[in-house]
Amino acid sequence: MDQPVIDNHYMTREFLETTLVQNKERIQQLEEHIQKVTQRSYGEAAERSRMQNEMQEWTLEAMEHGTIDESTAQEIADIVNDIQICIESGTEPVTAETIRAIVVLSQMNLHIWHNESNVRAGKSGPSALVLTHGLNGIRNTAKNKIQEVAGGRKDYKIDCLASEFKDWEISW
Repeated sequence: MDQPVIDNHYMTREFLETTLVQNKERIQQLEEHIQKVTQRSYGEAAERSRMQNEMQEWTLEAMEHGTIDESTAQEIADIVNDIQICIESGTEPVTAETIRAIVVLSQMNLHIWHNESNVRAGKSGPSALVLTHGLNGIRNTAKNKIQEVAGGRKDYKIDCLASEFKDWEISW
């Protein structure tokens, strides 16, 4: 009785050829992915670096012209650093709500800094600082929204004067 001869060598060769083709395709996919990620990260890093340099230049110019003081410049640097940490950590995505909170924080800081500058320059009386205290409560709320994403410390001591400034209230 003749039994059919199974050529294991042929089947092994076919398996190896198929596996080789699959591995080559997977390597090609991974190389393309690495190339995309590398290009994207270099481009994004260059853009972040450019924005940070422009912010530093603006801050230094403002300090030279006396429009902001060193503590304000440090606070700007801290905010930029915190935003960068949020972006680079990647653990929690930066959402539109986070960006909105950053914009609100920036606007409140601007109003507070201008208000305080006017009081120091004698353009406004000390009573104008009541507005600064009220805006600081809104500012702290915006910082807390940002900290929800960053996972940092929240400030629950929101200034009670904020309730007196309903026109400034943010609709979160």
